[in-house]
Amino acid sequence: MFFANTDPEKRARVRYMLVMAILATLPCYCGGFALVNYQRNRTPVPTATITQTPTVTATPTVTLTPTATNTGTLPPTATPTITPTATQTPTNTNTAVPPTITNTPVPPTATPVPPTATNTPVPPTATPTQTSTSTNTSVPPSETPTETPTATNTPG
Repeated sequence: MFFANTDPEKRARVRYMLVMAILATLPCYCGGFALVNYQRNRTPVPTATITQTPTVTATPTVTLTPTATNTGTLPPTATPTITPTATQTPTNTNTAVPPTITNTPVPPTATPVPPTATNTPVPPTATPTQTSTSTNTSVPPSETPTETPTATNTPG
């Protein structure tokens, strides 16, 4: 029924598919043929065969017969033993430890001191004044108190 079709296009398509399948498998056939020829030219490899051979081994048997033997033993003897005792002897060790000097900076502190008023009397001064007249007139001295502020710095 497959080849009974009379349509030329379908027949050409089937023929094309068969030719493609043959061409695709052709390298596999060639490779197989080359391997078969290669194996024919090789020398056969001998195979090892394991053969078991029975061996008889004689094993001598020793039989022990018990015999009674009377052996006298001496009583245990006391052996004096000296056991050393460890004693600790104290040892004085004098190790000098260098002093540790620490430099700790102290920040300066400002202590405000209010100005101190000092009343210092100024002695009177006489200022002679000459006038064009011949009379000698003197100006009486004036007392003016002067305040002198004194700054005091107290270290801290």
